[in-house]
Amino acid sequence: MEIEFKKDLEEGLTKIVEVCSWLMKCLNIEAGREHHQQQEKEKKVVVVETQHNAMLINSKQKGVDNMKNLRKRADGRWEGRKYVDGKRISVYAFTQKECIQKLRDYKPPRPKTSKTNVISFSAYAKRWLELYKQNEIKPTTLQMYQYVIKNHLSQLNKPINAYKTDDLQEFINGLGNTRTKEIATITIKQIFQKAFETNLIKANPATYIKKGLIIRKDVREFNLNDQHKILTNLADDKLSWHILGFLMTGARLSELQSIKKENIKRGYLLIQGTKTRSAERWVKISAKYEQMLMEHEEPLFPYTDKTLQKLFRTFLANIGVKGTIHMLRHTFNTNLYYLGATDMERKEFMGHSSITITNDIYTHLDKTITKNDVINLYKDLYPAF
Repeated sequence: MEIEFKKDLEEGLTKIVEVCSWLMKCLNIEAGREHHQQQEKEKKVVVVETQHNAMLINSKQKGVDNMKNLRKRADGRWEGRKYVDGKRISVYAFTQKECIQKLRDYKPPRPKTSKTNVISFSAYAKRWLELYKQNEIKPTTLQMYQYVIKNHLSQLNKPINAYKTDDLQEFINGLGNTRTKEIATITIKQIFQKAFETNLIKANPATYIKKGLIIRKDVREFNLNDQHKILTNLADDKLSWHILGFLMTGARLSELQSIKKENIKRGYLLIQGTKTRSAERWVKISAKYEQMLMEHEEPLFPYTDKTLQKLFRTFLANIGVKGTIHMLRHTFNTNLYYLGATDMERKEFMGHSSITITNDIYTHLDKTITKNDVINLYKDLYPAF
């Protein structure tokens, strides 16, 4: 009995030892696992800190020198701070790299400009003409713009960004149904478009304005009696030479100066116009007028447009004739019709893009006038048709 008890006791102690040994092994394994996990965490911390430091150094090298702080927020985002013009700004991102990039790229917003600090439309119109138009247009066109801006658009003196489409349309409607309204509409559209392209205004209020009805003055030719007065009062001076030039060539005011002896070829004269594609053209001239041109000193037509207009007004007033220098061009076209020039010839000689313009606007017929009437007045100055 006692022997069996001892035997059971020994077996029990053996099992207890085995259990304890197993428990110790389990504890050692768990401890080793925790130790390994701790080591991994420490490695990650070292890597993160190393990357963070590297990024900080890199950011400084790339221009984020005044960065005061870079931290990870409780919501998981990164916050970067720096001072710009004495004011602290903050940027936010989901990664350090993105946060530093935002700091580097940050630009202070453009200050809002009040309407009182914006240039007025009338002042900008003068600036626009000087900067963008003056060097690319003819002197006569420049004078047209200057006249419209000075005498009409100067009324638009509010800040340029204060105008609405209705404001501009109301202004246009008040100019009457004249050519001036048409020019003013075109000019306003160009000015606002340039202001929009250069970010002076956020939207273009002139996009949808309309010129409306335009009633053009009926510009006619000089009748035979007026032509007779003009021709009989021509003298051996520069003005008379220019007047005859318009009557013989039908040149526009701005085209006469382009005529040179080298551009005269076998009864034709080259006019280097620029108004349209058809403006550069060869005009038929008589042998008599060709001889007169070749014998005349150069430059053939030295007067400027402004000088011609002023002198011609005085010339007409002195002989009691009403009209404009542009009417000489109408007279040339109508005289060619009486002389027998075809519609196509007159269209080409006038430099028109359409025969409709030649016939409907520039041809004014008097059924009592014949071909011989024109020949008797001008003799051999016009060519034969």
